[in-house]
Amino acid sequence: MVIREKFNNQFKDFDITKDLSKITHTDVQRALEGKLGAQFWAIYASCETNGKDALRVHMEQAEVIKRIIMENPKYFEFVKSADELRKAFKNKKIASLLGLESGHAIESSLSILRIYYIIGVRYMTLTHNCNNPWSTNHQVDSDPTSEMAKRGLSEFGKMVIKEMNRLGMLIDLSHTSYQTQVDSLKHSKSPVMFSHSSV
Repeated sequence: MVIREKFNNQFKDFDITKDLSKITHTDVQRALEGKLGAQFWAIYASCETNGKDALRVHMEQAEVIKRIIMENPKYFEFVKSADELRKAFKNKKIASLLGLESGHAIESSLSILRIYYIIGVRYMTLTHNCNNPWSTNHQVDSDPTSEMAKRGLSEFGKMVIKEMNRLGMLIDLSHTSYQTQVDSLKHSKSPVMFSHSSV
């Protein structure tokens, strides 16, 4: 996101091996100092893309992340499985996985969800700070009696959960509404996660 917003996805002025503490949260120096062994790189595009150009913008972000990984093989290794992660760790590389930061990226299509899996995405956050047509986000909980707060997952949303289970993609419930969480826990056959949530 930082590369998109501050550098227009151009790499000539961006070097993740330099100190980027005045620009962003992540650089190689801090990753090595923190003894980071593996990380999910979050593919993120704001809710402004919801229902507009979400697929294009998220795919561009995925491509940028992969470029960072591939252009820095001394530090990073792209992985898609636990076995590959262990191998990268053994080789003293930062195992790099892809995560999809919001369900609006799939544009209500199981085919697009599967394409993300093919390119290496291993978790998806069902919502971000906006609802999508098949799941509600945390903001609806401000009025627990509202119809939106009661909605949670639609029938299609339940199909998304089932397909993520089939693929082996982690379900991330950060940003989701209480009802979306309850519905996901009810319908998922696999453990879920909360990647960046408070109590």
